Amino acid sequence: MSSIEAYDDRERIKKYDADMEVMHPNRGKMAEVALDFLAAFKEAPSQVLDLGCGSGFVAERLLDRFANVQINCLDGAQNILDLAAMRLKSHADHLTYTCSDFRTLNTLPLKEKSFDAVMSSYALHHLSADEKVQVLRDCLDLLKPGGFFLNADLIKNPSPAFECCIQDLRVKGILQRAAPDDDRFASKEGTQAYLTKMESAEGDQPLDIEEDLALFRRAGFFPVSVLWLEYREAVICAQKPALQD
Repeated sequence: MSSIEAYDDRERIKKYDADMEVMHPNRGKMAEVALDFLAAFKEAPSQVLDLGCGSGFVAERLLDRFANVQINCLDGAQNILDLAAMRLKSHADHLTYTCSDFRTLNTLPLKEKSFDAVMSSYALHHLSADEKVQVLRDCLDLLKPGGFFLNADLIKNPSPAFECCIQDLRVKGILQRAAPDDDRFASKEGTQAYLTKMESAEGDQPLDIEEDLALFRRAGFFPVSVLWLEYREAVICAQKPALQD
């Protein structure tokens, strides 16, 4: 099963947002960090690409923050795009939906230098390093000079010992937040087994923070910086050089 197939599974997406609150409680904080920075750094964006929009969580917060923004919500899974459309139906005139694999961005009828920002949340870690660089290069082409890529995503720790400790803390937190009747998270061993199976099925390939920063620079972004980091999650901001042709 690929990550696209996983997020096209109707049973999986029924509990997607609830699961995210259990497994990734910093999701809201990460979105706010990215949006606070975007709002502080430049005038309100008019065109934003939400890359891997999922259920519309980030798009909803974008619309709350920037009343006139137009968002292209792109995801490879049609069923989760439908979920986003339901969530955001009161903002329909501000939204366009595109069902496409990230890796085919350069084949889509998207105009170069047309977006003020690209935002992505819990999405790019499904790609290999080489695939990620190509997607970042495609996004660089789509951004206006001076535009931003704000990426809130999973990372791994470069130290195996530290990563093991962080994983233990992660499982402990999930056990505390999960519903008592959720059999997936009934024990430490069961929770770890579920996470391992899920991540393998979805092809998760998180990099450490320095590797991720290097990929953004390799793709042509500068400057590139970490805005926020906690354990296995980070928010990266990367800018397209203002004078790039």
